[in-house]
Amino acid sequence: MQSLRQKYLAQLEPRLAEIQAFLESCRNGYPDAGEVQTIRALMHKLSGSGATYGYAAISDAARDLDESLAASPPKPYEEYARNARYLLDVCENARHALLADKEDDLPSEAGNANAGKGLPVILCVDDDDAIRLMLPHLLHDEAEVLLANDGREALALIEQKEPDVVLLDNNMPNLGGIGLLSALKEKTFKKKMAVVMLTADKKNSEIVDAFKFGIVDYVIKPFDPIAFRGRILSLLTRIKRKILIADDDVTIRDLLGHKFQSLGYGVFLASDGEQAYATAAKELPDVIILDRLLPGGDGLSIFRKLRSDTRTKSIPVIFLTAKRREGDIIEALNQGAQDYIVKPFNLDEVVARCTRYMGVQVGLQK
Repeated sequence: MQSLRQKYLAQLEPRLAEIQAFLESCRNGYPDAGEVQTIRALMHKLSGSGATYGYAAISDAARDLDESLAASPPKPYEEYARNARYLLDVCENARHALLADKEDDLPSEAGNANAGKGLPVILCVDDDDAIRLMLPHLLHDEAEVLLANDGREALALIEQKEPDVVLLDNNMPNLGGIGLLSALKEKTFKKKMAVVMLTADKKNSEIVDAFKFGIVDYVIKPFDPIAFRGRILSLLTRIKRKILIADDDVTIRDLLGHKFQSLGYGVFLASDGEQAYATAAKELPDVIILDRLLPGGDGLSIFRKLRSDTRTKSIPVIFLTAKRREGDIIEALNQGAQDYIVKPFNLDEVVARCTRYMGVQVGLQK
């Protein structure tokens, strides 16, 4: 991490020059609108990256300057100058603190050496150099990491590479995060991509809009690198897992299907027994959720058929059914079902029980 922080602070050099120039404008009177817009865009980046690299004071000072510039009516230029001066001092203090910094457990190397090795592909889309520096170091052991500066560049890479995961900022030039999600919705890809928003935008309306486009997680900058790495590794595990939901009730299929898809799993649906068995034999899911009462063969007969097929006999099966008599439950468990859930059910409980048999821990969404 120390080497990353060195690179981060080195990246700050031209930015500090911009802040110094802005400070001089403040001392000479109110800066013009163009200067304010430019410095606010810079503060947006610094507030999101400073604490990510362990410099919370940089994030706080950048946020204070941004908020003073956004105030209405405008603040006195002396306040702008004071906040800008303080931010410069904080950055200088960070340089001195780096001398006493110790290495931690973050990966220290990065790069795209994993290209062509069959690892998952992660696309990081962010106009902040500091974030594009951090993410390859976090994830290079587990994935091929691609980088894009904005939504337009990302769209071209997505069409070419079809990544497994997209880490997406929202506020970017040319094409922002929500704009890119809208463009992707109009296109068809061979495989489903898991999109994680990684952004400083934390308004409820922006979060809701992002989830409407089917993202699987929303992480607000600044973020803890180790915790974020764990969330992405969990996601990489989940996107390799498949679940089959067999139920003749379309509302149940839709509810469960949407929940598991939102967590990044591959989902297959079946409305009757024959379709359930055929799908299981073809797709070989990691877990099957099976209703006891199905047209085209009741749940137990389908279960016995699955167990007699060498392709499907070891797939964990969880019965999800309205049949609640003790004898029904014992009968299913005695025949080898892994679990038995009675309707009506708690959605999160179903997820927890299923993921237990897939060896996956589901991270919380912010």
